[in-house]
Amino acid sequence: MDRVRITVGSGRVDVLAEARTDIDVDGGAQVSVDGDETRIEGGSDACTVRVPDGTDVVLGSGSGDVQLAGRLGAVRVTTDSADIGIEDAASVDARSRSGKLEVERSRGAVRMRSHSASVRIGRAEGETRIASVSGLVRVDAAAARVSAKTVSGDIRVEVDGPGPVAAETVSGKIHVTLPAGARPDVHHRSMSGKLRLGLERGHDLDVTTRTISGDVSVGPA
Repeated sequence: MDRVRITVGSGRVDVLAEARTDIDVDGGAQVSVDGDETRIEGGSDACTVRVPDGTDVVLGSGSGDVQLAGRLGAVRVTTDSADIGIEDAASVDARSRSGKLEVERSRGAVRMRSHSASVRIGRAEGETRIASVSGLVRVDAAAARVSAKTVSGDIRVEVDGPGPVAAETVSGKIHVTLPAGARPDVHHRSMSGKLRLGLERGHDLDVTTRTISGDVSVGPA
């Protein structure tokens, strides 16, 4: 599948994956083609890009919000201070200093890094790695390995697969929800935070948590 590379300044970008064979660009951006890659360069004006289903997207934005809808291929997004929304991608690599980072569904690996942004993933079917300084980190359904780290934000992870789960925060709280009947092997380290375990220990999956002063709960759905 061909790739689309989009670079903008402060303009909002909407990428729509549709049942089509061509690429259509609205908003006055400059378009060029280099082999299998279509390059789109914009400034401060809003831009809408319509691409075929399954297209890989590489997008860089300064302060313009980014929304990607439809079923896309591999998605890589980098912004400075903008919201990022991704509906459905084969894999996700998203980075932003501030704003919201939201992924409804990733069919593969997820990598998300932020400074002061909140992070939410609806469903992650591949390995998930999240790193944040502040802001809530939330994974609603994780089917594979999860690693989540933050300094002052809370972490909430709901697991419906084999894990394992590793969650680390300094002053935030950690809440891990596991399938009913799961018997996790829990490893917890904290200076003053308390661990509340609502499941019988076992060896079904590994859960590792670390905090300085935040409480941790591990329980059933």
